[in-house]
Amino acid sequence: MAEGGQNRYLVTALERKGNREMGLFSGKRGLILGVANDRSIAWVIAQEIMQQGGLCGFTHLPDRPGDEKMRNRRRVAQCIEKY
Repeated sequence: MAEGGQNRYLVTALERKGNREMGLFSGKRGLILGVANDRSIAWVIAQEIMQQGGLCGFTHLPDRPGDEKMRNRRRVAQCIEKY
């Protein structure tokens, strides 16, 4: 088995056990730019990093002045609430 294949197996095994502390991104921090909603590429990348033990900060488009619903902030908050 190739070296990369062994590493992927290890990460998969850790994910199955629910061990988020020893993943590929354990102890790493990152800033994810441009999260629009739960279907954006930025969000999928962030999910993978967080599932493997990483810590993420997020940016999103600013809400329009006077937008009482704060739609963009709410969308990002919904994405990260389970983490």
